[in-house]
Amino acid sequence: MDFQVVVLAGGTSKKLVPLVSK
Repeated sequence: MDFQVVVLAGGTSKKLVPLVSK
């Protein structure tokens, strides 16, 4: 469970970073 949460959080961060940068 925790591992999945970390992966999902990491994926979300990678998607949000480019949006925030723009």
